[in-house]
Amino acid sequence: MSYWPMLTDAQKLTVDNVYARVSDAFDSTSGGPYLWETLTGTFNPWEVISRMMMTEAISYINLYMPPALELDPTKVPQKWQPLHEKCTYFHFLKHLSRSYIEQPDTPGVNVPRLDRRRYRDEWKREAQDEQRELDNMLRQLKRDYLTKSRKLLVSGGVLPSKFITATRPSWTYLPVRY
Repeated sequence: MSYWPMLTDAQKLTVDNVYARVSDAFDSTSGGPYLWETLTGTFNPWEVISRMMMTEAISYINLYMPPALELDPTKVPQKWQPLHEKCTYFHFLKHLSRSYIEQPDTPGVNVPRLDRRRYRDEWKREAQDEQRELDNMLRQLKRDYLTKSRKLLVSGGVLPSKFITATRPSWTYLPVRY
């Protein structure tokens, strides 16, 4: 399934922004991570980022911390777009880290070569930094969602907002006669 052609213009801009964040990481001769140099015939970074945006990033937003949301990847509200972009970037960094898993260890080889084994740790560290920021943004979004929906989750179901009062309840006291 091809994700890039079905994106809206705003979503394509998000994918371009994520691509721009890593495209100037000079690991390859043409710029960008080394995997782009080795897979020029089959690797399309826009398609990979689009897939992550529509699947992994939206699942993370919906399910990572309570409450679970049912956000449709094709209908992300404009005010949540920065969060969606940050989440896509985080998952793309994880993907870049995974792409360096099978770098061979060549002890005793006297051929000049670039050792790329530590790049996995560098991309992973960058992903962890981004995850901290992402989790703060996601926590704020879910807090905002909870306060705007004005629902209270109780055991057995959801209590409608008309039963939730922001102030203390007013009790009617009757005089006691002895």
